[in-house]
Amino acid sequence: MYVRLTNYQVDPAHLDDLNARLDGIKLKLKQLPGVIDIYTAWRNNGEGVTMAVYASQADAEAATPHVKDIWSELSNLLTSPPSMHIYENVEHLTA
Repeated sequence: MYVRLTNYQVDPAHLDDLNARLDGIKLKLKQLPGVIDIYTAWRNNGEGVTMAVYASQADAEAATPHVKDIWSELSNLLTSPPSMHIYENVEHLTA
């Protein structure tokens, strides 16, 4: 497995807009190559993180252009560009 964590900051005035747009991007996320699961979480101050789990590094790399396109669709809600971090060592602890 391979994980990409993305930190982001939404203008708190646009949190309702973020929530409304999530349904629209779920299908795009499910179509990413090799995606196993994706979660996003945010605080009321707009600070958020998304965790995407992929089957392999190759799948995560193939998904990168699509992920950037999705983030660009949300750019008018963000106060700064998202920051992506890659983790190549992953262990599922609750299965």
